[in-house]
Amino acid sequence: NYGSSKAALNKYSVLLSEQVKPKGVIVALFQPVFIASKQGMENMKNADPVDREVGKLIRIVDTMGMERSGKITNFTTGEYDPF
Repeated sequence: NYGSSKAALNKYSVLLSEQVKPKGVIVALFQPVFIASKQGMENMKNADPVDREVGKLIRIVDTMGMERSGKITNFTTGEYDPF
């Protein structure tokens, strides 16, 4: 089940972030999005182009600080998502 495995991975990542925080390691969690990653998907409803989504990811990672560690970031808005 995707939902339960995703929830377990989220919880593990939060716990991991608490463990490695004293070493200055940031654990990044990102909300998944639908990306047109294969040929022919570019016209699918709600599928975002790969280059645009990679650009968003790079901007978020470049500005990440310890305050974001262990929190899920909404890929589209750059805001935190509760879980």
